[in-house]
Parts: sequence; C-alpha cells; structure tokens
Amino acid sequence: MTSVPPAPVVCPRCGNTVEAEQSWCLSCGAPARTRMRPTPNWKLPVATIAAVVLVVAGGTLGAFVALTTTDDDAPAATTTAPPAQVAPQPDVVAPAPTTSASPTTAAPGTPPAQTATPPAGTAAPPATTASPAGGAGTTPAGPG
Repeated sequence: MTSVPPAPVVCPRCGNTVEAEQSWCLSCGAPARTRMRPTPNWKLPVATIAAVVLVVAGGTLGAFVALTTTDDDAPAATTTAPPAQVAPQPDVVAPAPTTSASPTTAAPGTPPAQTATPPAGTAAPPATTASPAGGAGTTPAGPG
C-alpha cells in the first residue's frame, strides 16, 4: 500500500495555493484542510449570569437599606406643662373624747382617731373623722 501525499489546495478565502504539508494558508491564515466548528452562542449564558448578578445586588442593597434605616428620628419639640403642685390640705382633727362619753358613742377598746404627721415636703393625706354612727374613725396609712 502506497500512500499518496495530499495535493496542493487552493485557499477558500484568498485563492492562494496551500502546499500539501500545510494545514493553514500562509497568506491569510484561514484553515485550508481543517474544519472549524462555529463558536458557541454565549448570549444566553451571559444574560442569565447578568440577571443573577442584578438580583443579588438588588437584594443586598435592599437588605442594607432595611438594616441601616431607623425610625429613631428626634421627636419634634413638644412643650409639656410640669405636673401641678398639690397644695397641702389642713389636717382634720377628730374631736377629743370627753370623760363622760357614753358607751354608745364609741366601742370599748377602740382607740381615738389619730393624725399622722407627713414628712417635710410632702402633702399630708386627709384624715378621717369619727363616724356619726358611733364608730371610731380610721387613720389613713402614712408613708413607709
């Protein structure tokens, strides 16, 4: 079996002669005996990657804005009136029991009504007096 060397070919692009041992045209660089595959279409993968990058960037930006935005703005200056001062009320003193008190006016063993002296700077709570039905009055609970 004898092998026949390839014959010279004419370049499909420029028309120059391509020798038998050459695969490429020396004038224009086009392939003479080599079949080339067409380049792949990169439009769809590039568009998909660009869309993913945009979605991730938008989500990151949205998260950043949500985490850095606060509603702790300084409130508008409002004028509030100070709390009203309560005027101290005079203590109401129960009348002192007389020595000739009848047992119907006060129950035996009930102490007479007493008034508590409030600390300085506080308003005194109003004291109660003996009830007209004959029961002794109660003393309001003082501070402490």
